[in-house]
Formats: sequence, structure tokens, C-alpha cells
Amino acid sequence: MKQHRLLLVDDSQVFLQRLHVMLAELEPVEEIHTANNYEQALSVLDNTGCTIALLDIDMPGRNGLQLLRAIKKRDEDVSVIMLSNQDNDIYRKESIKRGAAFFVDKTAEIERLPELINSFSFDMIDDLQKTLP
Repeated sequence: MKQHRLLLVDDSQVFLQRLHVMLAELEPVEEIHTANNYEQALSVLDNTGCTIALLDIDMPGRNGLQLLRAIKKRDEDVSVIMLSNQDNDIYRKESIKRGAAFFVDKTAEIERLPELINSFSFDMIDDLQKTLP
């Protein structure tokens, strides 16, 4: 099983803590790093070699879609899951178009994150992508 270093990016400390608790015990998770904004996220990514990034779309300054673009320019192999409170087809489509593996509605789909993280270790991404809107 492939091990992963996660990067969690959100401007809400409470939400970052919730994600950390949810994902820390997963078998394929080796390390978890956090950032609150675009600049911190790129710095953490450069210094840790994270393999999976979970990005909130709505952040102060540069948003998650801009961060997704920057991450993919730096390292195409980093898998990205976009997170948003706004289940908007425009954000969902734009996220996937820019290279995100998944788009997750924080209010309705957050409980699927462990399954999605595990999918990167067991080559189940294609199957799971078919089950999400």
C-alpha cells in the first residue's frame, strides 16, 4: 500500500482540526501538514513533498482554484481534492478541468474523504470518480 503525505489547506482552524482528526488514523496516511492560505500552502508543499492536497476553494487572497493551478504547475503528480461549502457545478467542473481528482461538498460529502484518500493507495480513483456528481 502506498503511503501519503497530506496537505490540508483551509482558512478555518476548526475545520483543519476536524479534517486532521478524520484522516490521521487512516492506514495510508504517513504525515499531515496544514496551511491557512495560498502562500503557506506552496511553502509547505515545497518543504514536505506532500502527495495529496485537500484545498478549500474560498480563502482570503488567492483562492483554492488558483492554488490548484500553481500546485499542478509545480508537480503534476500531486493529487488534489477540492473542498467547498458551495456545491456549485461551475466550481466542480472548473476544479476537475484544472486537474483535481475530486470535488467534495463540505456540507454533504465530507464523510467520503477517508474513502477518497484510501482510493489513492488502492488504485480505485476511477471507480470512485464515477460515483460522485
